[in-house]
Amino acid sequence: MIDFPLTPKARRCGNGYIDFCPAHEDRTPSLSISETKDGKILLYCFAGCGFDEIISAAGLVNQKLSISKKFEGNTHSFNSTVERINHAISIWNTPQPIAGSIAETYLQSP
Repeated sequence: MIDFPLTPKARRCGNGYIDFCPAHEDRTPSLSISETKDGKILLYCFAGCGFDEIISAAGLVNQKLSISKKFEGNTHSFNSTVERINHAISIWNTPQPIAGSIAETYLQSP
């Protein structure tokens, strides 16, 4: 299996991700990406692109697919709003260099 290529702007949504569709120009993310329990990938473009168009545009024709786990290390589950706020404050108070980060990629994108 190979990883489905998520962009740096992909974000968790339910059990999957929402991202920009590679088959058309997106201003806002329109591609829903999720994985079944048996490892099959589900793609749905809210703009109407078909599965084959998406796979072709991503350069993944005739390959077994799975969702990239690249960004899952940055996801958190919170039991309360207080936990979420405290986590946000800790991130804010912990400066990180931007060089080589997803933030740098985002800021350099058109």
